[in-house]
Amino acid sequence: MFGSLVVTWRKLAETCAKYLAKGRLVAVSGRMQVRSYEGKDGLKRYITEVVADEVQFLERMEEHKPEFKEVENDEELPF
Repeated sequence: MFGSLVVTWRKLAETCAKYLAKGRLVAVSGRMQVRSYEGKDGLKRYITEVVADEVQFLERMEEHKPEFKEVENDEELPF
């Protein structure tokens, strides 16, 4: 099984915890590392992490408002 995540530390971690939310656009720079561990089920797991040096928010908080539109007929669907 594989997984990936971004790791932040100290003040950067506090800022991310305060302002990040699912769906927010960010740019991350840092170094990648791959590590493995054994899960509770005995299987070896691999995880790829980006250890962030910098996280840049690409939109303001006010800009991140998911919009939902009710569709009355199928002609409005994009697919």
